[in-house]
Amino acid sequence: MDSDLALLRLVFSFHVIDHIIHADEHIDPLEIDWMRERYPREVLEKHGLIDDESRLTDTFRDLLTEALMRLPKELSEDEKRKLALTFFDSAMADGEFEPREGEKLEAAAHLLGLPLKSLHEALDESDDVGAIELDDPELF
Repeated sequence: MDSDLALLRLVFSFHVIDHIIHADEHIDPLEIDWMRERYPREVLEKHGLIDDESRLTDTFRDLLTEALMRLPKELSEDEKRKLALTFFDSAMADGEFEPREGEKLEAAAHLLGLPLKSLHEALDESDDVGAIELDDPELF
């Protein structure tokens, strides 16, 4: 498969953010709103990522596998840092940063091949933690 990098970023981000939101075993309505705003159902359906019952599809799983192989190699360190800042933003959607969310954030950085030192520097340097939006016009 040779999918568009923007779609792979979307799939990988959705996967990571879903894990971050579920990390503290309590899903706050603010987190649900944050997720729905950035990942509208229509977009997920358009790309065949969810079915009629909101379950992840084989297409989603195939794209996630591709994302895990390609993103670490094809994204620049700056792009990886921006994704990580978006993951942090999702962790803060409910106003609290939990240790388990931090573990998920570090695991995502590892999957991207982003050194933890670079992740921590990005978090320290960021004035606006919501660094990027995942709303590539071609995807939406």
